[in-house]
Amino acid sequence: MEGTLREDLRHEYPTLARYFSILGIGENDIKGMRVLDVGAGAIRFAQEAAHAFDANIYSCEPDLEEARMRYSRLVYAESMGGLWQKFNLSWTLALSRAHEGRGEALPYDDHLFDLVVSCYALPAILKDEAAMQKGLMELWRVTALSGRIIMAPVVFPRTRAGEHARILRGVMRFLASLPFTAEWRVEEYLDTDPIAGKQIKLIRLLVRKL
Repeated sequence: MEGTLREDLRHEYPTLARYFSILGIGENDIKGMRVLDVGAGAIRFAQEAAHAFDANIYSCEPDLEEARMRYSRLVYAESMGGLWQKFNLSWTLALSRAHEGRGEALPYDDHLFDLVVSCYALPAILKDEAAMQKGLMELWRVTALSGRIIMAPVVFPRTRAGEHARILRGVMRFLASLPFTAEWRVEEYLDTDPIAGKQIKLIRLLVRKL
């Protein structure tokens, strides 16, 4: 996996560049693949990937109001420099593939996605170990055979020690419940602490469904 976006594209697609860096993926990991972003926020990853690579990114988020507001602002901006014409198709595609739902009950069929990602969302946002177990198994359920799950970071920066331990216990229970044919590993990567403004080491989890 590459983990970088081409230099000539980073300025135009900042969310795409950040996802690539955090998740350790590249253009070849999403082009021609059916991808799900769980905890997608304003669905900028899906929109930028559609615009840059015509990528097929589905988004799941409990509340898509922020995404709809961004879309409405672009429609309004039509008379202010042509942004609408530039991004209309990619936003339309991203919204058509966006669904409201929670990680514990994803609104998708089994074995549907080649790649399932969660960037600064699961598992850390799940509030108890039962919800975490259910949410992580939902990612597994919607992942196709030979597909992959990538979550990063497993624990957010500045997470309290007790919360840190709870998340790791939930993740280990999930991994222990997987079939013996599954492959998984953790990787360290560098990200910038939003408060301290310095680089810190975090971990991502990668699971392959065989």
